Formats: sequence, C-alpha cells, structure tokens
Amino acid sequence: MIPYIMNKNFKTHSASMVYLLRELDGKKQILLQKRGKGTFGSEMWEASAAGHVEQGESLTMCAQREALEEIGIKFNPEDIEFLTIIHVLPVEPPPLDNPYYNGHFFVTRWDGEPYVCECDKCMCLEWFDLDEMPKEMFADRSTAIHNYKNKIAYSEKGWRR
Repeated sequence: MIPYIMNKNFKTHSASMVYLLRELDGKKQILLQKRGKGTFGSEMWEASAAGHVEQGESLTMCAQREALEEIGIKFNPEDIEFLTIIHVLPVEPPPLDNPYYNGHFFVTRWDGEPYVCECDKCMCLEWFDLDEMPKEMFADRSTAIHNYKNKIAYSEKGWRR
C-alpha cells in the first residue's frame, strides 16, 4: 500500500454565488450587487451575494450565510436551485491566487427584503432582466448566466489579475 501524502503547497478555494431570481411582467430578473469603490472588482456587477466557503460549510450553507450577511435575507436549503460549477483557473504565471471552484445557485423564495448590509463593500443592489445583463460583470458570473441559459452544468474559465 502506498501511503497518502498531503501536499501542503497545493490548495484550491471554493466560493458560493447566490442569485435571487424573480419573475416580473413575464420576464425573469436577477438581483445583482455593484461592488464598492476600492474593493476587489471595484464597480463590477456581482452575484446577489457571494463569498468563500468556510471550514465545515457546504456550498449551500455558504450561500445561506452570505445572503444573510450581505443582503439581509434568509431562505431554506430546499429553495436553492443549482445553476452551475465553474472551475476558475489562473492563466498567468505565479504568484497568482490558487484555482477556485465556484458554485452558482438561484433562489426564488426568501424571507425579508434584500438591502445592502455591507456598505463598505457594495454600492447598490439592482434587478436586471436575465436577457439584459450588464457588461461590467465578473467573468465567471456572466459565464454562470450563459451556462444556465445553455444548460451547462460545469465549465472552466481562465482569468488574469
């Protein structure tokens, strides 16, 4: 038997992105947040709520925690709809961050009215028609919407700083 040796230098990160989804006048809309000035992704449009998976959390547990922390809403695990997984790969030589596995989810039922809870990180929240997304979005977030429309469960996306 070959012993398992953990490589302490190899790490990946996981993050969860949750998008509130509603129907208004026959059109599907999603809630996006605009990142604050001076933050990572400054003035880019982002998922309704997003963040890193913490020790002991699943992707859906992270989605619930981040939604409460960032936009003040609660939802039940059975109200989460899987959207896609995107493996985000660095495409420049080191020292870049490690790869990410980002889980993207829709939520169509929630308790509370979404509002900006982290004013230092988020400028505003805005509803967008699913077919009229803003151009200034994080690349993997727009890929997630593309994947949803095209029924793609998994994809890979390279990124640069």
